[in-house]
Amino acid sequence: MFQEVPGCQNCTKYGRDIISHLHMVEIIETAFIPLVIYNKSGKDRETLLQFKEPSWNNPVVRIINQDGRDLVDHTGEFKSESLILSKVMEVLEQKNEDILPM
Repeated sequence: MFQEVPGCQNCTKYGRDIISHLHMVEIIETAFIPLVIYNKSGKDRETLLQFKEPSWNNPVVRIINQDGRDLVDHTGEFKSESLILSKVMEVLEQKNEDILPM
């Protein structure tokens, strides 16, 4: 997730309302390696530039493989839990993994 720092109102709302749901957290932490890239300096800034993300982003979610390629279209839609969940499910289906962890 690319996020503007300090957290703007949209970033704060996204974290509080969209990705903090118990089941969403469980799926993301079980099936993925979650990372947050801030618009600061150093390695985070280098990663921001590598993915051509502007430093003034609202939250942008990308689901990538170990080579940094997007597994699904990335999205800057930060108001829809169902959209993020559908992207997560799409990747799990591609990997032929169960949607809900055991």
